[in-house]
Amino acid sequence: MVRVGIGLCTALALVGCDEEDVRDGAFSSHEESSDLVPYEGTKADGVASTFDRNLVVDDELFRNADALTADAVQEFLEETPYGKRCFLADEMIGDRRFADALVEIAEDRAVNPVLLLVRLQVEKSLVSKSARPTGNSVDFALGCGCPDGKACNEAFRGIDKQLACGADTLRKHFDGSVAGTGAWVKGRLKKTLDPIGVAPQSHATASLYAYTPWVLEGKGGNWLVWNVTRKYLGSLVDRGLYDAQPEMPDDTTPGSCADQCGSTQAVPIGDGQACFCDAGCTENGDCCADFAELCGGGEPMPEPEPMPEPEPEPEPEPEPEGGSCVGHCGSSEPVPDGDADCYCDDFCTTNGDCCADQATACG
Repeated sequence: MVRVGIGLCTALALVGCDEEDVRDGAFSSHEESSDLVPYEGTKADGVASTFDRNLVVDDELFRNADALTADAVQEFLEETPYGKRCFLADEMIGDRRFADALVEIAEDRAVNPVLLLVRLQVEKSLVSKSARPTGNSVDFALGCGCPDGKACNEAFRGIDKQLACGADTLRKHFDGSVAGTGAWVKGRLKKTLDPIGVAPQSHATASLYAYTPWVLEGKGGNWLVWNVTRKYLGSLVDRGLYDAQPEMPDDTTPGSCADQCGSTQAVPIGDGQACFCDAGCTENGDCCADFAELCGGGEPMPEPEPMPEPEPEPEPEPEPEGGSCVGHCGSSEPVPDGDADCYCDDFCTTNGDCCADQATACG
């Protein structure tokens, strides 16, 4: 069989690798029976110990592309959770180990390598096999380029191209959920092919349902993805191979978007917490503090304009001291005005004894 370098995979994987090229993923006739036994071992961050169809895995687990080194993947394949050595430990892609290629593909797409190992298992039970299967099981391991009822596209032949297509598909569906344009979107209720209503609580869960639109609790679908993910994480954690929170490079500022703008990977801020610098962080409320400044992710909140000073209330006019028609208009009674009296009735103008303000006060 001719091997092709990773450099060709991305271009090929982007051609026709979509929902119609990935088989329905029911996995209801899964070959490895032990995967259908609920895993009861070590708990691991990112995947709940009890199945929740709305939260299969969380976003932090999905984005942790640095969770495994190539040597850790190799060691995992040398001694799998099935008590046997996987044939993939001897698989070569070009002049490199299968483990090196898998980790490179995962890092390039910012996808956790564990998710690719899980897909190899739920699709074709390849991780639990000690002998290399015959036929197309390896070369079309994830069903990419193999539409139902049609011959597989030879452009997708090769486990490296299958991994690249699978990782691209997971990433595309994750980003589609973040953008709100995907086939499945976080928080949006939709029915699976079972049919069961699911409202994904993470972009990662939306991505998994877009890839595999089944629940099938206890027998396949995303229940199987959840159970195998727990099994693999438990094994990796027990053996000290899994890095749940990768250390930052020495020159990285905790919680800063410096050199991280657009990246979907978590930026650690200490105490197991993380922030993000991608387009979805504003919607999710988990942007790093300097996201707006460094990534142009929105203008800072404007300073509130000062409230205008209230206009002073006009001072009341002083009450007339005397000789005023205020309150006396039309009255024939005299109004005291110093040493004399004045009047405010209709005859005062004729008599020449109107109070000084009669015309203005009485109109």
